[in-house]
Amino acid sequence: MIKTKLLLLGECEQGKSTLANFLSETVAETGQPKTYKPTQGCRIVEFEVKDLKLKSGRKVSCEVEMWDVSGDPRFSGGWPAIAKDTSGIVFVYRTDTNLNAKEMEGWYNNFADKQGLADKQCVIFGNNIDGRTIEPNIPYKMNKIRCTVIDLNNDPEGVRSEFDKFLTDVCISTDEARDSEELKLIN
Repeated sequence: MIKTKLLLLGECEQGKSTLANFLSETVAETGQPKTYKPTQGCRIVEFEVKDLKLKSGRKVSCEVEMWDVSGDPRFSGGWPAIAKDTSGIVFVYRTDTNLNAKEMEGWYNNFADKQGLADKQCVIFGNNIDGRTIEPNIPYKMNKIRCTVIDLNNDPEGVRSEFDKFLTDVCISTDEARDSEELKLIN
C-alpha cells in the first residue's frame, strides 16, 4: 500500500470541502451544500483508493490523507507545517469567477515550490458549480500542470476518474522516490 498526503488549496468558497467530502465518500450526496461553512484552518479526511495501476503494470492500493486547507489568509501561520511531507496538491478554483492568478501563484509558491513537487504531482481542478465557465488565467509557472474542469453536479464519475488519474501520477512519484531511497540504503 502506498501512503500519500494530498493538499486541497485555493481561495475561500471554491468548493474544496465539497470535493474532499465527495472523494472520501464522507457524504452520500454530491454537489454543493446549500449553506457555506468555511473551513477553520485545516481539515483532514482519510480514505483508500484501490487498484491504481502503476507504470510497471502493478496494481496498488493508495491510502490518502487529504488536507482540506482553508483559503483564509489569517491561517497562513500554519501553512509551513501543513505543507510538510506533501505528496501532491489539488488546486481548486470556481469556473464561474475570474481566477485570481496572483493568489493561485502564491499557493503554488508557498506549497508546491517549497516542497519541490513536480508538475505531475499537482493538478488544477476548475469547479463548475453553476454551468458557467470563464477561461482561466493560469499563472505562467503553472502552465504545465494538468488543468481540467470538473462538475460534481452532472458528472461525479468524471470527477472521480480525473482524480484517480492524478492520484496514479502521485503514487508513481511516491513509489519511485521510495525505490530510490531503498537503493541508496543498499549501496
